[in-house]
Amino acid sequence: MWGAVHILLIFLAGGAGSLLRFGLGHLVRAVAGDQFPYATCTVNLLGSFALGLLVGLSRRGGVEPATLAVVAVGFLGAFTTFSTFTLEAGTMLQEARWTAFAGYLLLQNALGVLCVLAGLRLIG
Repeated sequence: MWGAVHILLIFLAGGAGSLLRFGLGHLVRAVAGDQFPYATCTVNLLGSFALGLLVGLSRRGGVEPATLAVVAVGFLGAFTTFSTFTLEAGTMLQEARWTAFAGYLLLQNALGVLCVLAGLRLIG
């Protein structure tokens, strides 16, 4: 049964995930620049890999359901950036940056799925 403690933990994990997203985003932009949304892509790919690891561990009985919810919904839900991804992709379309748009969709979607599979495979 979900109680106030679980909800509070999801809330706190979400805060931690959003802070990590913020910090990592700034770091990636400082290194790679902002001509392409590398920061969003990095966060989404890392989040996909982490979710694959977490679900893989959960399937083996290594993660309690409540912990899975706190980390997956709270931390990773705030850490990953799908709404930012769709805004950036939409902006590329508006600006007729077709090659960047196609590359971004391929990178985010194909590599995102591969990162989830890598996380799942790593666990076994």
